[in-house]
Amino acid sequence: MKKIIFLLSMLLVIAGVTTKAQVLTCNADFSFQVSNGNSIQFNSLAPGDSFNTNHYWRYGDGINGNLPFPVHTYQSSGIFNVTHIVYRHNGAGTVVCVDSLTRQLQITSPTSCNLVANFYQYRDSLAVNLYTFYFINTSANILANDSIRWTFGDGNSSNQLNAHHSYAQPGTYNVCLRIIRRSLNGELTNCVSEICHSITIPTNTCNLIAAFTPYRDSLSTIPYSWYFYNTSLNAALTDSVRWTYGDGSSSNQYNGHHAYAQPGTYNVCLRIIRRLPGGLTTCVGEVCHTITIPVVCNLVASFYPVRDSGSPATYHFVNTSTGLIATDSIRWTFGDGTSSNQYNPTHTYSQPGTYTVCLRIMKRTVAGGTSSCVSETCHTISVIPVCNLHPSFTWRPDSLLTRKIYFTNTTLVSTANSYANWSFGDGTTSSAWHPVHEYTQPGRYYVCLVVYISNTCVASHCDSITVLPAPVSCIDQSQFTITRVTSDPNLVYFIPSHINNDWVYTWTFGDGTGSHDKTVSHRYATAGNYTACLTVFRNANCASTTCKPVSILNCIQLYAAFTFNRDSPAVNRVHFTAFSNGTIVSQQWTITSASNSPGYPVTLNQINPVHTFTDTGYFRVCLRATLSNGCVKEYCQTIYISHVVITNACNLQLFPNPATTQITA
Repeated sequence: MKKIIFLLSMLLVIAGVTTKAQVLTCNADFSFQVSNGNSIQFNSLAPGDSFNTNHYWRYGDGINGNLPFPVHTYQSSGIFNVTHIVYRHNGAGTVVCVDSLTRQLQITSPTSCNLVANFYQYRDSLAVNLYTFYFINTSANILANDSIRWTFGDGNSSNQLNAHHSYAQPGTYNVCLRIIRRSLNGELTNCVSEICHSITIPTNTCNLIAAFTPYRDSLSTIPYSWYFYNTSLNAALTDSVRWTYGDGSSSNQYNGHHAYAQPGTYNVCLRIIRRLPGGLTTCVGEVCHTITIPVVCNLVASFYPVRDSGSPATYHFVNTSTGLIATDSIRWTFGDGTSSNQYNPTHTYSQPGTYTVCLRIMKRTVAGGTSSCVSETCHTISVIPVCNLHPSFTWRPDSLLTRKIYFTNTTLVSTANSYANWSFGDGTTSSAWHPVHEYTQPGRYYVCLVVYISNTCVASHCDSITVLPAPVSCIDQSQFTITRVTSDPNLVYFIPSHINNDWVYTWTFGDGTGSHDKTVSHRYATAGNYTACLTVFRNANCASTTCKPVSILNCIQLYAAFTFNRDSPAVNRVHFTAFSNGTIVSQQWTITSASNSPGYPVTLNQINPVHTFTDTGYFRVCLRATLSNGCVKEYCQTIYISHVVITNACNLQLFPNPATTQITA
């Protein structure tokens, strides 16, 4: 071994490779595992493995190998010293480094194994990457927990049952599938099977076809804004995309969006380059379209004034114009001989009065010159005399009735004729200086106070207040409700009437079980009468318990039946009334005729129906009742209809009766 290393080292010296010139390093390392019986899979762990790395193996039984991931079969049991030698060369073929590592391996007799690894592969015809393959596992006797490992011949691997892999470049690759049987406790065994296939990937054919559709952005306030919709064929999101818009600007977005500074004719181009895991390729698609942008004047000047709450003579003017861009000309005139070119100016008037404020905007050319695209608008504002008024208030709830709020007006006023107007946030108002207001519901309300000194001196102050609900008494805090579902008669839901995260809840269900959750459900195992209790502990001075009965009935204990009565004189019109020792939630009635009368049988899905029999004879009436706990009960009776009375028949009355010569009907 030392002799081999020495010879390789001498090759480095002869080649003139020095330590400073080395850019590659060698660190021999490897792992091994049983492949099948006495067949061992050796895996090189040397970092930076590539095409310029060579591997030599001495398996300790007199046999050598030169693959990076070999499988070697020992013909006998024993302990073997396995040596892995790594050396690397540069692009010119000169060896730059050598390293080796020796490990001991113990071989024991193999066990019986019925694993037979096998697979087939095919190219993914739908993938944009033409080097993408599917590998279908057809191995025999494979189990669900067996270890699966695919190696694709390019340094990548997978543990999927059926693998899917994309290669970075064309070439010939050795694809291997290795399966190891796992024991019932998940440990690997000596039962291993492996198979390899060689696949060849030809030079890639470029299928990129660049295409796009341009259209104007109709929603944009910028008149020359355009969208470019990428309709290229076979393009992937990972591919390189570059738009050039014909005005010196560009973009790398998948779908282009560009705002031109001025009208004109522009040549827009889309260029796409196929990008694979290894980087850009020579597969390129490019297309260009010419677009013409006409002159558009879409300027619409508009603004609104906002008076400064702290200074009545100061106004903020908010520019809401449409079609305006940063290079356009802006000019404000404030009606007092002053002006501004700011986008949203603020102006303070020196005297009260009425002023006409105008905003004039003009579209500029790219060179900075003026154009004929101009828009102007004006508003009138009033500047009132200075009013030094700052309303304020405080509030507090009543100690017994929390919905009753006392408001205190803390506004400092300089005159005695000031008055106030309150809005309490629930639709009610008051003109009292210190009002008292009782809210109907707890919650959060926005209260506003407006203070008037004169028609020109008015100010307001608003703030939110929180109206708390009335505190729950100790007795009521443990109240709860019981609900049930028809699909599960033994399941009961218990819901507290009051929930507080700071309280402690203790449930007992009457069958020896309980819970400390706030809202609980409990399924009783057997039918019977139970007492469910909730104890709520608020603090050391406040705890209470509420109990309620719970009845769990089984279907054997429940019954359903009905009674009936006839109309008079129409005895064939019968009223049916159902009853039960449970709660009936639905009824289905079936009426059949013993003599097969026309129109029968009849089905009625009604609660306590009324039925008019159309024939005489014996009829069997059956009730199918569904109870609240999900039980279904049936009950039948036979009734007899002696005669049929047609209630809408015409009854003739003759008079006089008796008659001698003439009668009237």
